[in-house]
Amino acid sequence: MIGNGPWIGTSGTTFTVPSLAPNTSYSVKIKVKRTDSGLETTSNAITVKTQPIASISNANLEFEIGKNLALTLIDYNLNASSLIFDVECDDNTWTSGLLSIASGINVQNVTLPLSNIADTLFSYCKTKNEMRFKISCGTTIDKTFYENISYGTAHIVDSNPIFTNYMYSNIDAATSSVLQNSSYIIENYGNMQVQISPSNQAHPKNQALIIGYITTVTNEKGEIKKQIITEFSTNNTLINLGTLSEAGDYKINIYAIDSRGNKSATISKAFYVLPYSRPAVSIALARINEFEKEIIIDFSTVYSKLKIGSINKNSPLTMKYRYAEVGKAFTNSYTTVTGITSKDISASDQLAAFVKNTAADPFIKNLEIEKSYNFEFVISDRITSITESFMVDKGIPIFMPCDNGKVTVGMLPDVNSNADFQVGTDIMATDTKGKKRLILEELDSINKDIVDEHSVLFKAIWLKFHPVGRIIIDITGLNPSELYGGTWELWGEGRVPVGVDPKSNEFSSSEIKGGENKHLLTSNELPPHNHGINKNFTFTVGGIGGSGSSGIPNGASGWGGYGNAHWTEIGTYNTGGGQAHNNMQSFITCYFWKRTK
Repeated sequence: MIGNGPWIGTSGTTFTVPSLAPNTSYSVKIKVKRTDSGLETTSNAITVKTQPIASISNANLEFEIGKNLALTLIDYNLNASSLIFDVECDDNTWTSGLLSIASGINVQNVTLPLSNIADTLFSYCKTKNEMRFKISCGTTIDKTFYENISYGTAHIVDSNPIFTNYMYSNIDAATSSVLQNSSYIIENYGNMQVQISPSNQAHPKNQALIIGYITTVTNEKGEIKKQIITEFSTNNTLINLGTLSEAGDYKINIYAIDSRGNKSATISKAFYVLPYSRPAVSIALARINEFEKEIIIDFSTVYSKLKIGSINKNSPLTMKYRYAEVGKAFTNSYTTVTGITSKDISASDQLAAFVKNTAADPFIKNLEIEKSYNFEFVISDRITSITESFMVDKGIPIFMPCDNGKVTVGMLPDVNSNADFQVGTDIMATDTKGKKRLILEELDSINKDIVDEHSVLFKAIWLKFHPVGRIIIDITGLNPSELYGGTWELWGEGRVPVGVDPKSNEFSSSEIKGGENKHLLTSNELPPHNHGINKNFTFTVGGIGGSGSSGIPNGASGWGGYGNAHWTEIGTYNTGGGQAHNNMQSFITCYFWKRTK
């Protein structure tokens, strides 16, 4: 019996037990039975172990794809072996029987001819530089296949993509036409572009795929100023680098990257950014003596040379102008200024100038002094244009005594004004503390503060006009302290004010309270009055009938005599409700506020 299995019948002293796995321990019991008596006995369990089959003994099982793999076997002397090689694919599945070879009995060293299937192996590993493999070393015993499986790693080496060249140029038409050199762009202008043609595209190795290009722009210090990742295309690959904000020497550095993450060699090419700034313009435009008809000009500007080698690419600088009376439109035409001079002031800049500042040689000879004019100047180098606008005012003398006795300062005389001294600008004066002040500006500020209810001055003046004890009337209910400051309290709630009358005890001083909303009259407050009675009486005396009419005062008795005497008591009924009467005049309510602090 093997293990806990059934008893297996056999005869003789030697027998074979089939279907035992190699290199496996088993528990065995043997039962012996006499044929004559039928008596039997069972042995104790003994442990037996089957012989192993061959297996791979390499300590580090790895190889480079494209080469063969040498294997060393152990336990190779008992059986022949089949070696089956498979790999784990990118999707984590395994191949089945990718390579199979046979190894005979007593063969210790075996070489797998994996170089024959190198392309196939590369195709199963397009996204990484190594992959797992397994080798089954097995044999068939009694129609059952037994195997020992060993795992290892296959490596991909020398598979960096190949990338060798590209072109680049400034594709901005305006600046490239000025520079006429593909290796140059202008500071803050232009667009340096890399062009990788189909013939210059990177090529992958060993069945990888080109994913894209990594481009960096570095300065002279090696600092990265730009980095751009561009997807691969079989057509023209265009990489726009734009421009840079600092002049200097730069490099374009590009390498390709494949699906395994392998990088090509970096191809670096130099380009240059020329220093450039827009023209810094200064124009002084005025009448001679501030009021003459002649116009003078003092123009200067610093502008960039854009120098390549010994050639100044940014020349010449031009200026044109036009003018029109204030309130009227400019014409469409300009006048070009001639005679501008230029000189170098640094390695990268030059100074242009144009001066016409004398009466003998003015910029414009005759510009009516009674009118103001708008001027427009357009200054252009070869890269950009700047427009500057100015106004030349009417001819205004600094000081002018007139024949009619009037004197003007900074203005033409206003003949319709009665003022003999006329000033066209604000007047500066120095106060007692030595501070210079503009009089009209100060007056405007004071006037503004006076009418601005939120200003400190307005509030201070308002409080001056409303000292402690002053009462104001308001219908909003907002405490005046919130608007103007001070301390205020509600005054005279539910009462009407009455003027003080020193001759009257009731009104002899302020804030005396009196009066009532309703009043119940007392007897003494009623006016003198009576209640008359007008009543008809009918009575019979001794069988004699009679009638009469009498007016009897209240509380009096009447007497009638017709041969008989009779007293009659006559009174009046009570009337009125005895309620207090409304003692108020017609009214409308408001708030009284009294300042207390």
